[in-house]
Amino acid sequence: MVRIPQTLFHKPSSHVDEVISYALESCNILEKSKVIIIGDREHDIIGAKKSDIHSIGVLF
Repeated sequence: MVRIPQTLFHKPSSHVDEVISYALESCNILEKSKVIIIGDREHDIIGAKKSDIHSIGVLF
């Protein structure tokens, strides 16, 4: 589990890629090809694309 600083959550949703980068760095994940982002909002998927990571969109 990665603890994300609250300051990252107060940014506009267009900065999801920064949250993703922080999580990857915190877990020492170097191979993005082994990561999948699962998101329920458009900005989750856009953040994954900006980070060059595969993504799956889900609906509730």
